[in-house]
Amino acid sequence: MKNNILILAPAEPDRQTTAVRKVFDTTGEYVDQLSILYTILKERTVDLILIAENFPGLNLRMVKKIRRRAPFADIWEITEAAFDRELDDETFYNGYINPAAGPKAVRERIRKILSQRDLLRKYGMVGLSSQIKVVVETINRIAPTDISVLVIGPSGSGKELVASAIHNNSARAGKRFLAVNCGALAEGVLESELFGHEKGAFTGSVGRRDGLFRQADGG
Repeated sequence: MKNNILILAPAEPDRQTTAVRKVFDTTGEYVDQLSILYTILKERTVDLILIAENFPGLNLRMVKKIRRRAPFADIWEITEAAFDRELDDETFYNGYINPAAGPKAVRERIRKILSQRDLLRKYGMVGLSSQIKVVVETINRIAPTDISVLVIGPSGSGKELVASAIHNNSARAGKRFLAVNCGALAEGVLESELFGHEKGAFTGSVGRRDGLFRQADGG
């Protein structure tokens, strides 16, 4: 957590940021000026930015500007009103951390945020929404198992990426992974492509051909 988290808070410790400070002690990097924050964001990638709700001059315009400079960072607000707020596209926050919950709860919340980001990197995915985080947690949970998995979604939603991530992190990772666009196969050749055929099985079949199921056997 040492090099990947920035905490934007007033220079003087207060009740709201005490719980967060107890979690990090000297490992968290505290910033009390926006100019310093922007310099850091220009120099390196940051995973998590925590912003105290009582930071001087804090408003949505400021958060939007921080978001533009750190588009792939998780940005969470430190606020005791966390349970009363809803997330929407206008907040630019990924969530809220309630310091009143105590250091243990804050530590667990931050651990989960960073764990989800680690999973996104592990599976080669990019995103900050709660939905994509649920996807990678699901992949992480089912990849080690030996069960059939059905991945559904509209065209371009990343079904093949999810399937590949499951395969690459399963016991079958050493076996072949084949991605097939069945919609691009003509109805007349679908069966032959999937199951293969013997020589002379139909006009033009000049030799035996293994189907895709056999080619990917064990994978």
